[in-house]
Amino acid sequence: MQTDFDGNYTIDLEMGMYDLVFSYVGYSRVKIKDILIVDDKESIINTEMISGVIYTGCGGSGNYKIPLMGHDIFEKGQNFTARDIANMPVKN
Repeated sequence: MQTDFDGNYTIDLEMGMYDLVFSYVGYSRVKIKDILIVDDKESIINTEMISGVIYTGCGGSGNYKIPLMGHDIFEKGQNFTARDIANMPVKN
């Protein structure tokens, strides 16, 4: 479903239990679980989306460590934290 210019939307659903997911490029996804839809009753669902992406973690063993990097070794697709960038030698 797509919203109008003001962010309003309307969805016609059969009676039942639903999960709603709100998403938009540049905003973190919002998921609202277990929304009960009853026949002949309008349900109003509002949410606020936050600009940017919120890191919620990832699966795995938890043994990952940030690799050490040389000051002159850069690879395509390499990721840096704000601390890494702040500690990089800079030439003006």
